[in-house]
Amino acid sequence: MPPAVVSQTPARYPPLAQQRAIEGIVEVSARVDETGRVTEVNVVRVNPKRLGFEESALAHVRSRKYRPATRDGVPVPVWVSIVVDYKPKR
Repeated sequence: MPPAVVSQTPARYPPLAQQRAIEGIVEVSARVDETGRVTEVNVVRVNPKRLGFEESALAHVRSRKYRPATRDGVPVPVWVSIVVDYKPKR
Protein backbone atom coordinates (compact mmCIF):
# COMPACT_ATOMS: atom_id res chain seq x y z
CA MET A 1 0.00 0.00 0.00
CA PRO A 2 1.26 3.49 -0.76
CA PRO A 3 1.84 6.01 2.03
CA ALA A 4 -1.04 8.31 3.03
CA VAL A 5 -0.74 11.89 4.32
CA VAL A 6 -2.02 12.22 7.89
CA SER A 7 -0.92 15.82 8.59
CA GLN A 8 0.79 18.77 6.92
CA THR A 9 1.15 22.52 7.18
CA PRO A 10 -0.33 24.47 4.26
CA ALA A 11 2.00 25.62 1.50
CA ARG A 12 2.81 29.32 2.01
CA TYR A 13 2.32 31.50 -1.06
CA PRO A 14 5.60 33.33 -1.76
CA PRO A 15 5.00 37.04 -1.02
CA LEU A 16 6.55 38.37 -4.26
CA ALA A 17 4.50 35.98 -6.38
CA GLN A 18 1.36 36.79 -4.38
CA GLN A 19 1.97 40.51 -4.84
CA ARG A 20 2.23 40.06 -8.61
CA ALA A 21 -0.61 37.47 -8.77
CA ILE A 22 1.74 34.93 -10.39
CA GLU A 23 0.77 31.25 -10.54
CA GLY A 24 3.37 28.59 -9.91
CA ILE A 25 3.86 24.85 -9.88
CA VAL A 26 6.51 22.75 -8.19
CA GLU A 27 7.07 19.02 -8.54
CA VAL A 28 8.92 17.45 -5.63
CA SER A 29 10.27 13.95 -5.07
CA ALA A 30 10.18 12.91 -1.40
CA ARG A 31 11.41 9.86 0.47
CA VAL A 32 8.99 8.68 3.14
CA ASP A 33 10.64 6.32 5.62
CA GLU A 34 9.13 3.30 7.37
CA THR A 35 7.91 5.51 10.26
CA GLY A 36 6.06 7.91 7.92
CA ARG A 37 8.58 10.76 8.15
CA VAL A 38 9.82 12.66 5.11
CA THR A 39 13.60 12.17 5.17
CA GLU A 40 14.69 13.56 1.78
CA VAL A 41 13.19 16.03 -0.67
CA ASN A 42 14.30 17.14 -4.13
CA VAL A 43 12.80 19.65 -6.51
CA VAL A 44 12.14 17.91 -9.83
CA ARG A 45 10.79 20.97 -11.66
CA VAL A 46 9.55 24.47 -10.89
CA ASN A 47 7.83 27.10 -12.97
CA PRO A 48 8.48 30.00 -12.69
CA LYS A 49 11.88 29.97 -11.01
CA ARG A 50 13.33 32.42 -8.48
CA LEU A 51 10.07 33.65 -6.95
CA GLY A 52 10.17 31.52 -3.80
CA PHE A 53 7.96 28.65 -4.98
CA GLU A 54 10.77 26.09 -4.51
CA GLU A 55 11.45 27.03 -0.89
CA SER A 56 7.75 27.10 -0.03
CA ALA A 57 7.08 23.70 -1.63
CA LEU A 58 10.09 22.10 0.10
CA ALA A 59 8.98 23.40 3.53
CA HIS A 60 5.41 22.21 2.86
CA VAL A 61 6.53 18.69 1.86
CA ARG A 62 8.98 18.44 4.78
CA SER A 63 6.11 19.25 7.18
CA ARG A 64 4.11 16.22 6.07
CA LYS A 65 3.57 13.15 8.23
CA TYR A 66 2.44 9.95 6.56
CA ARG A 67 0.96 6.59 7.40
CA PRO A 68 3.90 4.61 6.01
CA ALA A 69 3.77 2.52 2.86
CA THR A 70 3.55 -1.21 3.45
CA ARG A 71 4.57 -4.31 1.55
CA ASP A 72 3.11 -7.59 2.79
CA GLY A 73 1.95 -5.74 5.92
CA VAL A 74 5.46 -4.48 6.75
CA PRO A 75 6.24 -0.70 6.71
CA VAL A 76 8.78 0.16 3.98
CA PRO A 77 10.50 3.35 2.79
CA VAL A 78 9.32 4.71 -0.59
CA TRP A 79 9.79 7.69 -2.89
CA VAL A 80 6.68 9.70 -3.76
CA SER A 81 6.07 12.43 -6.32
CA ILE A 82 4.18 15.50 -5.07
CA VAL A 83 2.92 18.42 -7.14
CA VAL A 84 2.30 21.70 -5.30
CA ASP A 85 0.12 24.08 -7.29
CA TYR A 86 -0.01 27.79 -6.45
CA LYS A 87 -2.92 29.91 -7.69
CA PRO A 88 -3.37 33.49 -6.46
CA LYS A 89 -6.61 34.43 -4.77
CA ARG A 90 -8.70 36.55 -7.05
